[in-house]
Amino acid sequence: MSLYRGYFATEGADPSGKCKVQLVCADLGLGYEHCGIEVEDTSPKRYYHVITRYAGVLGSDTCNVRDTGANRINTPIGVGNWRIEETWLDPSGVLCGCIDRIAELIQSKKLVYAPVPYNEVISGVGCRTQSYCNSNYTTHCIMKKCGIESSKDREKTAPGWNHRMKECPEDKMRRITPSPAASNFSCPVCICEDDGWVTIDNEWCDDSPAVPKVKPDSQFDQIIRSNSKPRIPVEITR
Repeated sequence: MSLYRGYFATEGADPSGKCKVQLVCADLGLGYEHCGIEVEDTSPKRYYHVITRYAGVLGSDTCNVRDTGANRINTPIGVGNWRIEETWLDPSGVLCGCIDRIAELIQSKKLVYAPVPYNEVISGVGCRTQSYCNSNYTTHCIMKKCGIESSKDREKTAPGWNHRMKECPEDKMRRITPSPAASNFSCPVCICEDDGWVTIDNEWCDDSPAVPKVKPDSQFDQIIRSNSKPRIPVEITR
């Protein structure tokens, strides 16, 4: 990395014009946060945040990760405390392309949203399973598939961060009738055997990146510190 490029990195832009990726979060109260991925390259900036009806009148009931635009992400959250948590610069441009592709893939799946995602067995005429997603889940999935990772463990602050979507195959599902002594319900219910759950989101959320991992440049910190008057705050990737 040249000092010339390092100077412009201090200004908050990637002078190569290829790719800058930022993890951007906002406090939701009670110690919880919403996080999304924002991408900037030679195309207009993209804001990949899941906004649903649970967060406001805008949005949908699926994990809609298409580009929300800057104005839309501020309306439902309404807290005005967005902060840049981490930044990755990739002069090759591969990272931004990967994020666009994985976001589009997740969007195409029309995954069902829940504020805190989980996997459940639903009892009815037949037994079936339902898996849920949320904003933090989709953000972390995109990051993992594109070879970047947060330096902070967000499992406790960002509900859904380490969630994985699963289903129970039919041969692992059982229909039981609870004992009257053990339950107020006597109707049959469906359960999944302990070893029955199978992960179904490897295509967009496993730990095998679709592109080579983007590693921080060891000179980046030194260049930032050597520039005595950066004009805007800088997020340093570690």
